[in-house]
Amino acid sequence: MAREHGKTPEASNVLRWIFVGVRQIRRLACVLLVAALTGVPSVASAKLFVLPPEEIIRSAVIVVGTVSSRVQKEERLDVSIRVERVLSGSVDERSVSVSVGPYLPRGGAPDVFPEVGTRIIVALSSDEDGWRLASDLNSVGLIRDGHVTGLYKKGSKVTLNDATWEPDDYVSAYEQFYRSHMGWFERWFEPAVEWLKELLR
Repeated sequence: MAREHGKTPEASNVLRWIFVGVRQIRRLACVLLVAALTGVPSVASAKLFVLPPEEIIRSAVIVVGTVSSRVQKEERLDVSIRVERVLSGSVDERSVSVSVGPYLPRGGAPDVFPEVGTRIIVALSSDEDGWRLASDLNSVGLIRDGHVTGLYKKGSKVTLNDATWEPDDYVSAYEQFYRSHMGWFERWFEPAVEWLKELLR
């Protein structure tokens, strides 16, 4: 019996898999292009870790201190904080170093800490690599005249599981927690010291 000319079954399978692979690649390319043009976050941007304010207060190591060094590198920000007081958790060092970044997909060093000399309240956590921010958003509050007056860069709105928290919700949580750990003398003395520092500048 004569053998039919044409493709073998193995060749047909190879061609089919090549066709499917090319189609999937084109589909992925289209998705990425649309995401880039419309600003839709990609999978990489989902790596941001955020917490609501009450969870930060409950679980984070919360420290009051002053930014003593701030080094902006190509893809990360390295900051040292001179610790004045530990409001919750445990910190053995007089100074803690925090490294942040890079944030994908755009990369680059995140600007999440104020300039050297700024007094802050900061929520931290630690792992095998050292100290890091407890939440990638709204972990750094600014202290002035004995009060938490705001978040650095005004903070960000956070939405989780259909619940939304505004930056002011974080400021209020930090302020309440901060003031609850101050005695009557500190409540009077701290603003006086801050006023004197401003006067001598």
